[in-house]
Amino acid sequence: DQLSVLDVIVGVTLSRFDAIYYIHFMCCKKHIYEYRHLSNYTRCLYQREQVKASTDLENCKLHYFKSHHVIAPNKIVAATNANADLSLPHDRDVLFP
Repeated sequence: DQLSVLDVIVGVTLSRFDAIYYIHFMCCKKHIYEYRHLSNYTRCLYQREQVKASTDLENCKLHYFKSHHVIAPNKIVAATNANADLSLPHDRDVLFP
């Protein structure tokens, strides 16, 4: 039940995906929230204090959308989709008792 360093790194990366990478880099056809198990896993990791404390989504969004001039020349910060809310409950304890 302990997190490894890799769990924290993956958790931070996945938690940024819908809010930043999906929109900014247009790197996938679907959002993470559209994949049931991956979405549950992402929320489960994000809700752990070690991951949540390492993830400041608003600050990350400002950085990506304001500093990458070639990708985002207008510096418009996209709104986060409500479906990507990482504080929503997950059901991993039901799926993996």
